[in-house]
Amino acid sequence: MTDIVERWKNRYTVRSFYEDQIPDIEKINQLNEIIQYIPSQNGVTDQQWVLLTPQDKDFKEWLVDEVYNRWSDDDQHLEYFSMIAEAPYVYHSFSIKITPPFFIFKDSLRTDASEFDRSAGFHAGAILSTALELGLDTALICCTASLNRKDKDKNKIIKEYRERIWSRFGEELSTTTIQHNNVTIYFKKENIFDPSLTISVGSGKPLTKDRLTPYKNGITYTGGKQKKWFNNFVK
Repeated sequence: MTDIVERWKNRYTVRSFYEDQIPDIEKINQLNEIIQYIPSQNGVTDQQWVLLTPQDKDFKEWLVDEVYNRWSDDDQHLEYFSMIAEAPYVYHSFSIKITPPFFIFKDSLRTDASEFDRSAGFHAGAILSTALELGLDTALICCTASLNRKDKDKNKIIKEYRERIWSRFGEELSTTTIQHNNVTIYFKKENIFDPSLTISVGSGKPLTKDRLTPYKNGITYTGGKQKKWFNNFVK
């Protein structure tokens, strides 16, 4: 018990990973296994998780360049979440387009978008907690503000995103099915909606004294350990 508490006390959001320190595949397999048992809001499956590996460097770089960055009006700089590109393993999620023909059951359609966010939070918490128990470092990133910048063509980016997801995982995704009236309905590329949470996993570098580090045409944060504002638990 004490060991687990100490791991949580020492937990930090990794800003940079050692790219050459690859976690044992046994630990990754344990993380993969638990995902199917994580609860979802109202029991509805409205998201998909995929695993990007050390061989998916190009895809991870693309996600940082096109999805996981944001413009700061206050600081007048472009901030990239570069740890996603560096991490050996990245658990990446996307929302599923909850319209027919794949989702045909009335009770499977989301009426409240916040329900998806809660389900994604359930999954992220369970993955992060298990990773800590396994002695792994993590960075949880959910900022996709880049997609809504005025100088970006969101439709074009999402179209390429779906193509990349399908090219990499389509063979497995296409075997995802539901049964309705003795008819098998298969998951299709069109069911892929928006990118969501990512959890980068590996061995984290120590935070730097300098808070900001130049990255491409912007910056990335490599320092500034942030704690909670106050203890939000009483007993």
